Amino acid sequence: DFALSGLLGEVLVRPNTVFYMRGVEEEKEDGEMRE
Repeated sequence: DFALSGLLGEVLVRPNTVFYMRGVEEEKEDGEMRE
């Protein structure tokens, strides 16, 4: 499960990825560009 641990590490170290993905989802719903 080394790959899984690495993935979790990325999320913990760089939570910006989570906000980025959420931003993309909101962009699709609202139809507006968000950073």
